[in-house]
Amino acid sequence: MHARQGGELWSLLYENTTALPISALGGITMPHAVFYSSIVTCALGDLHQRGIAYRDLKPENLLVDAQGYIKLCDFGFSTPIPFTRHDGEVLDKSFTLCGTPEYLAPELVLGKGHTTAVDYWALGVLIYELLVGGTPFEDEQQPKIFENIVSSQRNLQFPKGLDPHAKSLVRKLLHANPTLRLGALKGGVEDIKCHRFFVSNNLDFEALMRYGVPAPYVPSVQSPLDTTHVSQEDEEESPPPFKGDASIFARF
Repeated sequence: MHARQGGELWSLLYENTTALPISALGGITMPHAVFYSSIVTCALGDLHQRGIAYRDLKPENLLVDAQGYIKLCDFGFSTPIPFTRHDGEVLDKSFTLCGTPEYLAPELVLGKGHTTAVDYWALGVLIYELLVGGTPFEDEQQPKIFENIVSSQRNLQFPKGLDPHAKSLVRKLLHANPTLRLGALKGGVEDIKCHRFFVSNNLDFEALMRYGVPAPYVPSVQSPLDTTHVSQEDEEESPPPFKGDASIFARF
């Protein structure tokens, strides 16, 4: 395993403000968002093909390597779906509430049982954050975040000037019904790869897998042991799952 010496993608978005150009919308530019989200799309598709739900997608869990490509890290919330319980029963959904509040899908928040489709919801949140500089359902209060998520059809707003292909993809990934969510349909992850968000930007997924697409940012690394770009602070734990009064969701 090789070290990811470029640090977290989160740092490129919010700390190292000179690494990537910032658009008028507050996020990174469209081509750069396409590059990073395409890698995540491939990673999630590979995990799902292996029957694994990731369940903790966020910029903090995307590490930049020496070539400027990103890798998923922290598989603490990952789980096989479907899975076999200790009593031998096979379940096609998980009912565990886990992950980062702003990235949780509605079915996960409401405890209705979830599949790998929750990862494609999180991908929609990530693409929005890359382009806009914030998540679509954020709030200072965690219960309000959950309210915004479970009523996402009403609360999802896009800033003026956002690319129409980006809006289309995000809407389809943030579909409240997981069975109708892009990526969870018959075509699987290929439906996402074929979306105009990627096609109109000439993203070549085959070249991407060979490191043949130039990265928008390549960290300056002096040696295999150079940790200049890696935060020396202790990693923060994920925010705790919601344990408050669930009755606020009764009307949804």
